[in-house]
Amino acid sequence: SFVHPGILVSQPMLDQLRINVQRGAEPQRSSFSRASNGTTPNCQCRFGSLSYVAHPQQPLSDGSGIDEFREDAFAAYTHALLWAATSDSRHAQKAISIMDGSVQLS
Repeated sequence: SFVHPGILVSQPMLDQLRINVQRGAEPQRSSFSRASNGTTPNCQCRFGSLSYVAHPQQPLSDGSGIDEFREDAFAAYTHALLWAATSDSRHAQKAISIMDGSVQLS
C-alpha cells in the first residue's frame, strides 16, 4: 500500500497513542494534557485550544508570514493528534478549518 513520504505517524502509532492516553500512561498522559489544555512548553500559543484563531497568510520570500504559517501548521497538527487520541470530532473539524484557511491562499 502507498505510504506518503511526508507522514511521520502511522495508524498503529495513533492506535497506541489512543490506548496510552486512555490508560494514563506516561509520557502520553502529560503531553496529552498540555496539548488539550492548549499550551506547549516555551510557547504562549494555544495550539490545542478549540478557540484557536488561525491567521492564514502567504509566507513571502523575505520571510514575513512564516511565523503565522508555522503556528497554524502546529495548531492543525495538534488538533489532528487530539482527534486521533480522543475521537472528538471537534478537533478534526478545527484541524480542517485551519488547513482550509491556508489552502484558500493558494
